[in-house]
Amino acid sequence: MIQATLEEGAAILQTILPRMFIGMVLAGALFSMPEFRKVTALFERLARVANLKSGVPVAAFFADRYAALSILAEMRRRGAVSDREVMVCAVMGMFPMGIRSSLLVMGPLALSSLGAKYGLAYILLDLTSKLLVSLTGALAGRMYLEGGQVEVEFRMPVRESVIQSVRQFLRVAAVLIPSVFAVLLVVDAGMDRLPLNTAQLAILSAGAGSTIAGIGVAGSLVAKGVVSGETALLHLIVAQMLHRVVEGLRSSMPVNVSMFGASLGSRLTAVTFIAGEVACLVSLGILLISTSLSVL
Repeated sequence: MIQATLEEGAAILQTILPRMFIGMVLAGALFSMPEFRKVTALFERLARVANLKSGVPVAAFFADRYAALSILAEMRRRGAVSDREVMVCAVMGMFPMGIRSSLLVMGPLALSSLGAKYGLAYILLDLTSKLLVSLTGALAGRMYLEGGQVEVEFRMPVRESVIQSVRQFLRVAAVLIPSVFAVLLVVDAGMDRLPLNTAQLAILSAGAGSTIAGIGVAGSLVAKGVVSGETALLHLIVAQMLHRVVEGLRSSMPVNVSMFGASLGSRLTAVTFIAGEVACLVSLGILLISTSLSVL
């Protein structure tokens, strides 16, 4: 049984990994090309609508979350932006960060693991919800920020972006590969004969610790016919809500506090956590409506 499982897992990964690698590297190069700066210019205009002093921090979320936060921290240290503007920028940054994540990591992974239909649905749900939340952040900026202008410069060379993409692929593969083999071993051992909620729990458990692992497990279960694509999407969204709790405590809180101090760092973590959970709820609502209308 183990040999058959290993062969099955290898066959699945031979399909997933090459597509994912090519997609991540090409997207990484795309983000640093001069032509892509036309896209970031759109966020400069959106920043003016939201009364931000600069759209560069928001656009920088396309390149890297930590780079964007570093720019915001430096602008705040110089007194160029207020605490409120930092939080508005971080919420608005969810959409460009979601685009980058979808193109570099989650998109290639979801499409190759869940298939074209459900992989695309996962990406669209994620981007639509984050767009709505980011627009809400822009509206809050329009209402509560005073406006102004500060000159900020940020660029990431193509070579550096591609190298980051390769490193990201290796980190993703390190989580995905054991996840696929683990779930196939469990399925072949009899999960398909157990109550359905056991399989759903596997998605929740894996996804709460790592979204990458959750997608890998969900894709394997869908491929085996243990759960439907709609059920997999629903539990991936719920798992993402749980994962945000883990991510907030393990990553976001320490990073934000170290960059912005205990007071603003804690508030920024709370605001972005709430915004992320709202985005998940929006995704969940859209999915349930689409399923009830038989759109999926």
